[in-house]
Amino acid sequence: MITTIEHFSNEIFHEIFEYLYGNEIYKAFSRLNYRFEQLIDDPCLQYKILIDYSSNEKRTKKKLKRVCQMNKKQIFCISIWTWINNTEIISSLDFNSSYSNLQHLILSYIQPNTISVVLHQLIELPRLYSLTIQTEDTIKTFGKIYQLVFTLPKLRYFKCKADEATNEIINKSLPIASLEQLTSIEQLIIDHPCSLKQLVHLVSYTPKLQYLKFLNLNDNNKKNFNFLSSIQLPNLTFLSIQSYHTMFDTLETYELNGFFHSFWLQRQWILEIEVECDEITYLIHPYKKRWFEYNEQKEIDLSKSRQVILDIVSPEMWYSTLTIHDYIKHIHSAMKIDQLHIRPAIFVVKLIEILELLPELDALKLSTISFSDPRKVTQDEFIQMFCLTNQIRITKLYLGKIRQIQHVYFFLTICPLIKQLEINNLPKKMKIKLFLRLLLIQIKNRSKFSNLRLLCIRLPLIDDKMILKLKQMIQDESLLVDFTIKRMMDKVYLEWK
Repeated sequence: MITTIEHFSNEIFHEIFEYLYGNEIYKAFSRLNYRFEQLIDDPCLQYKILIDYSSNEKRTKKKLKRVCQMNKKQIFCISIWTWINNTEIISSLDFNSSYSNLQHLILSYIQPNTISVVLHQLIELPRLYSLTIQTEDTIKTFGKIYQLVFTLPKLRYFKCKADEATNEIINKSLPIASLEQLTSIEQLIIDHPCSLKQLVHLVSYTPKLQYLKFLNLNDNNKKNFNFLSSIQLPNLTFLSIQSYHTMFDTLETYELNGFFHSFWLQRQWILEIEVECDEITYLIHPYKKRWFEYNEQKEIDLSKSRQVILDIVSPEMWYSTLTIHDYIKHIHSAMKIDQLHIRPAIFVVKLIEILELLPELDALKLSTISFSDPRKVTQDEFIQMFCLTNQIRITKLYLGKIRQIQHVYFFLTICPLIKQLEINNLPKKMKIKLFLRLLLIQIKNRSKFSNLRLLCIRLPLIDDKMILKLKQMIQDESLLVDFTIKRMMDKVYLEWK
């Protein structure tokens, strides 16, 4: 029976130590007894070291002293997060080949004049795969810094962060790479101002790059932007460009429709656009199953999966010069929109105005629809809505929350081509049997509802007994003839021919 911590096996201590920093382990266990002295010197143990901001200079120096006493071969990660004696700390670590297992190094608050000194030392590290350099100051002639970084033989990940960075003559400090200068870097994060022309020089050293993120400030020169087309990065799967005040026409090299070329479709990657308060975000990511794709055997046409997500429907509340129509028109000028997801509650009049702008829309997902907030819909507005039915081509509709069944009738009327309808929440106090009976009677008696073939309703308490009762009701009352009804998790699927 284990009664004290000393009875734990070495394997258990190894697992515990994975959650602790090496300098704290050394402080706690190095002077307990012979067993623990042997344990912490076990070459199988790999330590991560953290030197962070402490309440006083004395404690910081004690942490550093403990690190210097440790076996350097056991250290695989060092993170320095302190501005107190930062240069002294980094210098005293004396990076050399004795750190034979050091794989990850983070140097924060480092002085620019110290960076070059450290980088010369890091060349001796045989297993340094990841390096992060952060400074609060300006890096002048940053090409020289990258030139040294690109000499690190095993580096796979590099991040450089600075408030400001300059390098007017990049051709001198960092010429285009020769074959002998190519690196193995796969992830590069340039978190400081960098022009597109400078970027071309940087990535000429990284042909294996898979992940690229960089900060581009106010580079509106179309000629410079076209430099991107000359970049050859065949392994690149992620690209993030943080840019401010860029004119839309400078983005012509990266037309949105380009994301629907065979290169992306073969890899099942699709474009998704998200509209928030004052920004439009364009995302390219692996395809994920959409709400209307319940049939796994049906082939998916990814070229018609252009989805826009609206997180705001009234930007004019904050920005008097912007309306949701401006956002929609801007996106629609670049590509067709097949699917629309509106997350906030939306007034039905505004919804119809949006649908007028999207005649090719095929799928619509709504969280909450209002017919009375901020005001009641007028009779003239209803008449105008019903006059638009021939323009609306929606075949798939998702209603997150409905207050009454008449709202379902409304959508089936103005969207007569609907084939698939999903309802996430039934009206309050309405039972599923009554709701289904009323809806199927309307479908049976009104020709405008005749295209509907699939109904999905989410019911948290549904079970197989209820499915049998619903099936019996439909048969007894002859509401449908050739149909199937089934339960999948908490959803009821009713399909008919």
